[in-house]
Amino acid sequence: MTEDTRNLGDMAESMTFPVSATTLPIPMPPMLPEAISYSGAGRFFGLWYNGHKATWTDGRSMATFPYFAIYAPLVDHPLMRACMPNTSWELGTDDSLASKILLCDREEGTMAVADYAEGHRFLSDQHPPLRPPTTEEAAVLEQKIEKMMSDPFTLTDARRLGLFETIGGAPRREQELGQTIVQFLDQCLKEIRKMAEQEQPPGRHSTQSEGFPGHTTNLEERESW
Repeated sequence: MTEDTRNLGDMAESMTFPVSATTLPIPMPPMLPEAISYSGAGRFFGLWYNGHKATWTDGRSMATFPYFAIYAPLVDHPLMRACMPNTSWELGTDDSLASKILLCDREEGTMAVADYAEGHRFLSDQHPPLRPPTTEEAAVLEQKIEKMMSDPFTLTDARRLGLFETIGGAPRREQELGQTIVQFLDQCLKEIRKMAEQEQPPGRHSTQSEGFPGHTTNLEERESW
């Protein structure tokens, strides 16, 4: 283990979401990193809609991922909308730049909504300062580049990045992972509704959910959930 790796571990372990960020009262779907094909080593990553593409970054790396199979089912899920009203469009749309970013903590399994610029600074700060690579690191990097150049970039690779999704859809793997994200959030919502119903005073026929910052929802009016 290198000194930078140790420092990175220490830095990430002591980090929490920015003070101004709003931590969501629901867990991060555990399959989300795999669904977006996150390949970095960062503890934290962020999601937003950038230039007509769903995008992730960890402050050092960045890539796109399927919108219809992964991003939209996540941010447009009723539970996510209840937890972060207005944030769906604040994360970026076809007509406006993002003003917010959805931060995800892989270690704690939590999510938070942060100001776009502050969130990006936070993600960058989880990494040690850049420095020239050692001889050994340069050799490893060269091998990785040679492998990337020799491996053909396939249509499946492009679709995994969210390209051509409106024509051919996302790969089956991403579609299935997107479905598991929805199922996970559905289950969270069922548990919240069950808890709310158990706490409902006798004689009341409507229940309001609590715990969503700045938002109250009549659960009986959302039977479509």
